[in-house]
Amino acid sequence: MIRATLMSTGVLVLLGCGAGHEARQAVPRWHFSDQPLLDVGVAEGDEAYELDGAASSLRLSDGRVLVANTGSSEIRVFDAQGRFIARIGRKGSGPGEFTGAIQLAPTALNGFAAYDRGLAITSM
Repeated sequence: MIRATLMSTGVLVLLGCGAGHEARQAVPRWHFSDQPLLDVGVAEGDEAYELDGAASSLRLSDGRVLVANTGSSEIRVFDAQGRFIARIGRKGSGPGEFTGAIQLAPTALNGFAAYDRGLAITSM
């Protein structure tokens, strides 16, 4: 009884493997522009735009851009046109503070999560 069940399962798996060869979907292609969509940051100038150790960035669905600026232990927020809006966080080991490289990830409802590798915790 067990042998018959295994054999019929194996036949179904083999039939399932061969069924999709004719209906393969095209793989989407990525195209890169010669010009950036948004330019954020300066080498010298307004301190709000100077980035040091930008470890991660994220564009939210409303167009805002977040940059994890490890050098200053903060997240910089820019609007959809690249204008500075705000800073989030500071150096330290308490709530809203960062000590290591910051990794950003999107969450539901146009939010984000920040993972601090130095503290090994996630905050929102």
